Amino acid sequence: MLLLWVGQCNGHASGADDEACKDLYPSHGYEAKSAVEGYAEGYRLVQDKVDYKPNDIITVTLYTVGVPFKAFLIKAFDEDDKDVGQFVQLGAHSRLMPNCSAVTHTHPEEKTNILAHWRAPKDRRGKVHFKATVLKNFSHFYHAMPSTLPEEELRSPDRVASAPVTY
Repeated sequence: MLLLWVGQCNGHASGADDEACKDLYPSHGYEAKSAVEGYAEGYRLVQDKVDYKPNDIITVTLYTVGVPFKAFLIKAFDEDDKDVGQFVQLGAHSRLMPNCSAVTHTHPEEKTNILAHWRAPKDRRGKVHFKATVLKNFSHFYHAMPSTLPEEELRSPDRVASAPVTY
């Protein structure tokens, strides 16, 4: 007698689902690793500036100096950690999330660099920061890695991962 049990698996080869917009957690059923561990693994999330005025474009880059990643979710936040603005001008490996200010992957092939452009709201000024969940593979992912500015990349891994963009 052969008994087969099939468990639920909510991985998405074509990008994160709407639930991930809420908390940046993929529906994989595995425990997340910390942002510090993600930085040590070689993953970086860099934004070119913090302050924005109406309709400004900010460039956001997710890249690795180590092991490639298979999936990602990058989300924009204002000073109160609320969704703000929208992503535009995405690369071939990215798509917009329909219900939040985020961008995700379109396929599970290995990636080393993702470039996205974020547009500020047309009716306000403020400050923006980004967080990314980066999946090395299905069971190893790094949750809510904070963005840094280019000059912060020269600092130590612990400093960067524990001191994201500040206002």
